[in-house]
Amino acid sequence: MVLPLAPLRHVDGDSWHHGCRVALPEDPPGYLEVQLEGDQGTCSDDQTMQVVFPVPAASSFGIDDATPCLGQEVEFTEMVGGVTGHVWTVDGVPAPGAHNMAHTFIANGIHEVCLSIIDAQYNCPDTSCLTVEVYTPLPAFEVSISPLGCEYIITVCDTSTLAGNSYIYTLHYIFPQGPSQVLPANNSNPCVSFTVGAGVYDLEIEVGGPGAWSNCIVVDTLEDLLGLADVLGPWSWEPADSVNCAPYCVEFEVFNPLAAGITYLWDFDDGTGGGGAMTSHCYAGPGTYCPTLQVVFPNQCDAFFPCVDPIVVLPYSVEAAYDSIICAADTTLVEFTAAAPFGIGSIAFLPSAAVTPGPPWSFSLHPQPAALLLPPAPTPNALMRIPYRSR
Repeated sequence: MVLPLAPLRHVDGDSWHHGCRVALPEDPPGYLEVQLEGDQGTCSDDQTMQVVFPVPAASSFGIDDATPCLGQEVEFTEMVGGVTGHVWTVDGVPAPGAHNMAHTFIANGIHEVCLSIIDAQYNCPDTSCLTVEVYTPLPAFEVSISPLGCEYIITVCDTSTLAGNSYIYTLHYIFPQGPSQVLPANNSNPCVSFTVGAGVYDLEIEVGGPGAWSNCIVVDTLEDLLGLADVLGPWSWEPADSVNCAPYCVEFEVFNPLAAGITYLWDFDDGTGGGGAMTSHCYAGPGTYCPTLQVVFPNQCDAFFPCVDPIVVLPYSVEAAYDSIICAADTTLVEFTAAAPFGIGSIAFLPSAAVTPGPPWSFSLHPQPAALLLPPAPTPNALMRIPYRSR
């Protein structure tokens, strides 16, 4: 005899019980075997019945990444139909979602995600769970510095390491300037040691997780490892003159020279030098100059810093067009043209020894073009030259 599918009951001793899944360990799936023993006193036979019971929908879902990084959104997708009443939980806490759910994990560790559903036909509930292991390195670096003569041994270690993390160390030369250097290190070594002279250095550290978390990467930068940024610079120069032609004066400065006992020695690259955290210098002739700086520490160790920006002093040249012979009662116009990028700021008239300037003699500067107007000369038939100077 086959009983209806729902609701189901099965016999346990002489009691009846209701349930959605009725099966004993020794029963094949899908039915329950019930045996009735006969009674000779009533002439009843032994009977065996198989009761077919329903198989309601079971909760099942998939995950797009079971080993995500910290802060990564993970997608969970229901993999069964014909159900209602979806309830998602993450570590026992209800999470928003229907057939599917997206969740971002904010803590490293193993998390349990569960989906509870209700079968739409038999109204039977079911729950399934999966674990998600989240990991992203959270490094905590310690720096130790040991002097070695006029150099320094720097050791950097990650104190919160997980076995299998990978490390890439890149040393950036801030002052003195230089190319970045990838330091040799074991991939799984949380420590690195290197030797440098006095300077300003930043250490960039890239840390990746082990195995399935190798794409979970964090980057940390330890700035100014030696703590000398306020002592060494950077340094710069600023022009004191608006036009860079000789004589060209420049002001030099080391930013934040806070340490006591530090000596600053400048080489201006023209055969002269100076001292002090702030100084000035005038270049007498045209040319390209690359000043450098030497910093001397109280222990007499020093650091040399190359030219940060060349100083260019340009030659000044002016062309003049005018009549070289001026007769009495004549007027002449002298036009001056300065070589780029200069203009003409002022003009001085210097007569030759053959000319004796008198009160009637005067000149003026025309705005366009720059010119000199010479009224009648006081000495008749005088031959003269017109030298000039600018500035």
